[in-house]
Amino acid sequence: MPKTLEHNQTSINIFVFAHNEQNHILTCLNSIKEALRETNVQAEGFILVNGSTDNTLKLAEQFSANNSHWQTVNIIVGDKSNAWNVAVHECMNNVGLGFFIDGDCTIENTSLLRMLDVHDDNQDYYAFAAIPKTKGRDFEFITQNTISKEGLSGNFYALSPLFLQQIVKEKFSLPVGLIGDDSVLSWVCKTGISPHYSLSSSSILPVHNAYYKYNRLVPNSLRNIKKYLTRLKRYSIRHMQQECIREYLGPERNFTKLPKQIEDVYPFLDKRFIRYNHPINTLFDAWAFYHLNKKG
Repeated sequence: MPKTLEHNQTSINIFVFAHNEQNHILTCLNSIKEALRETNVQAEGFILVNGSTDNTLKLAEQFSANNSHWQTVNIIVGDKSNAWNVAVHECMNNVGLGFFIDGDCTIENTSLLRMLDVHDDNQDYYAFAAIPKTKGRDFEFITQNTISKEGLSGNFYALSPLFLQQIVKEKFSLPVGLIGDDSVLSWVCKTGISPHYSLSSSSILPVHNAYYKYNRLVPNSLRNIKKYLTRLKRYSIRHMQQECIREYLGPERNFTKLPKQIEDVYPFLDKRFIRYNHPINTLFDAWAFYHLNKKG
């Protein structure tokens, strides 16, 4: 039986993050539109176009104009964490189940329905993690990390009304400039936003058969090689940021104390954060350490 709005306590929100995604955004949005038809649930959709310099904004506005209950939010700052803060604290009308999807992804027709069903049966969980279907370099790691309840993939996940209510109440925000919103949110889900909330051993639930596909980057051209190297740099910056956050917060782990700007944690940079488990990690971690040290 198709799910109806009456099966849920509140309406759902869908947030799509798009930065220079003119080649993928419409495919992404249409996949969400098709998946919503399977649910019969009324959703409020928000396309958060952040810092785009291509035609992403124009395409998103055209989609919103032709589809009710969708709106495009133009954000000048090209930063996903900032866009996440706008989504949660400025766009969300009702604190219902929230879906977060990257603009270069497509989701399968039954993915939203599957996640709604699982949420209905597990409303005490904080987050619901979808499973990637695109096979690539990170496929096994993302899949195993998700299935073992260790993390979320930032490409496609959902946060429960319970968790979103805590986020709004505590005024929790991600630092602007943070790379890896999913990693920090996984950490928060497993430890609690602040000492006011006790640890939950059942905070992240993988949702089998809630599949998505992402735009795989293959270094098969000079342009893609440059993009690939940029991605490796961002991976190492993300690693350094997370280590700095651990030092910044200390054992209390009160995430409401996170600074507004990620640069404020850089004074805690330390060479011991450089990983020596793989030559590529070592090389790019060393680059990230010296790069961020100039900003701290």
